Amino acid sequence: MGQAENYAVSATRVVVLHEGYVVVNDTFVLSSPGRLPKEFMVGVPKSLSRNAIRSPAYPYAVLDTGEKLAVEWSGAGEELWISVKLPDVVGKISLSVVQAFSDPVSVSPYGALVFSFPAVPLLKTGMESCYTEVWFDKRWSVVSSPENYAERTAGNSVVYSNNYGRQPAESNETATFVIVPLGEERYSVARASKIIDVDPFSGVTVTEWFKFMVESYSDSVPVFLFGNVSDISVRDDVGEFLPESASRVDRSTFKVSKHANGSITLVDVFPRYPVYPNQNFSIRVSYKILVENVTGLSAFGKTALFSLPKTTNFTSFANEYVIEVAFPIGAKLEGVKIGGLSLPNGLNSLNSYKTVISGATEEMFDSTITVAYSYDTFWAGYSPSVFIGLAFIAGLAYVLTKKEEVVGEVAAPAELESVRRFVERYREKLRIEEILERCKEDLRNNRITRQEYKARSRQYAARLEEINRTLPQLRSQASKLSRNAAKLIEGIEVSEAEMASMGSAIRDLDLQLSQRKISRAAHEKLIDNYAKRIRAEKTKIGAALNELDRLSSA
Repeated sequence: MGQAENYAVSATRVVVLHEGYVVVNDTFVLSSPGRLPKEFMVGVPKSLSRNAIRSPAYPYAVLDTGEKLAVEWSGAGEELWISVKLPDVVGKISLSVVQAFSDPVSVSPYGALVFSFPAVPLLKTGMESCYTEVWFDKRWSVVSSPENYAERTAGNSVVYSNNYGRQPAESNETATFVIVPLGEERYSVARASKIIDVDPFSGVTVTEWFKFMVESYSDSVPVFLFGNVSDISVRDDVGEFLPESASRVDRSTFKVSKHANGSITLVDVFPRYPVYPNQNFSIRVSYKILVENVTGLSAFGKTALFSLPKTTNFTSFANEYVIEVAFPIGAKLEGVKIGGLSLPNGLNSLNSYKTVISGATEEMFDSTITVAYSYDTFWAGYSPSVFIGLAFIAGLAYVLTKKEEVVGEVAAPAELESVRRFVERYREKLRIEEILERCKEDLRNNRITRQEYKARSRQYAARLEEINRTLPQLRSQASKLSRNAAKLIEGIEVSEAEMASMGSAIRDLDLQLSQRKISRAAHEKLIDNYAKRIRAEKTKIGAALNELDRLSSA
């Protein structure tokens, strides 16, 4: 396989958990008294072979000088290797191999997320040393970490590290973390699509389409749009939605509000049907970006190259990402890029382009899309259209002056941060309480022993106690954001009191049943009634947290 003999390898592995995928960055130092290999093999563990992302962004390899190295896949099925082509070197070389994997976490029977990954690189040769770091940003809270891992803080991230020392060839060391997601509602996006319709005289019309599932019941789906957008419309697979102001019902509607001097637009979508966990749902949001806000868009000259910046943060990962571009009449495609990555040719017709990216990661959703197209020198079909375009632009100023803009409340950064932290901590509190309740239920049903229950619940109970100590101060600070925020937090407190009262009533019913003061049928009927009321209060709390989240993003 092009491997030289008698060379040593040391490795540093950095693992970064993102939303929906994980990035593994391995830095290798190869040293030898003689010539180094011309090919270096890095393996994909069998447990992750189906999750390996192959996209324009991953995998890739670079030297420490920044020079990119050629990589190719070898093997098939569960036996996958990445072959990295090395320059002809004597002595020493340093390189990084970066991979990405989808669906990195699994759900435990108690509702927490389990993040298990290979702690050391999979190589065909042994390693003199291997140092491993695992990074969790503010979206995650670590409940349990492996033994021998040191913990430190780096900016907004918590870093866990361990020195594994010398490792044999094809080492299978693994590490497991138990984590809880924090922050805003997460969407599992199966398919995302961006359709760009180019009109060189008026601007660009963009349609964002998402097929997704939510983690918990959701009354509305917020979609943030960036930049100066207009003419917003929403639809699902059934039909068009009405603006909230034009509808007499709460469903199949959307509400638009502008914030940060109009550069951020929030589109609150109220689905046709309630969105329940683990059910597929899809929405399409269309909007217009006027010609003066699209850099490089032109109907004149032989070649046009325009850039469309990031327009939404709805997701940072999708199993499939479809990009379509419809060009003006008489234009033909020259190329499409996301950031610095050139996209494949895809499916081209006379005036359109389409490509499908598997395992689209954050870099792609956050990067600018650059489209280049050209006109035939002898094509004159656009000339009469110029006057139509100029007439449109001439009347544009009048139209813009008549558009009303809703400006969000201005709040101090400290108050906004207090609301964000309150929402994050409260959501973590709800998740841990749910996990502890499941543990109790398993104990009652003899699915676990009392010793197992104590071991599993101890770490969650400690974290819950820590959260409960910080919530009162955060609640007080967050209430200062606005009257609306204070009212929402007051509603949460009322729901808490209602649930505490119903919990007390349930315990009283359990006691009456044990003393045979009430029949089992009556007990079950009353318990079921209280359970429904508790679920209703939890739904109210969830809705209040979503609204607070929206206010803090304004």
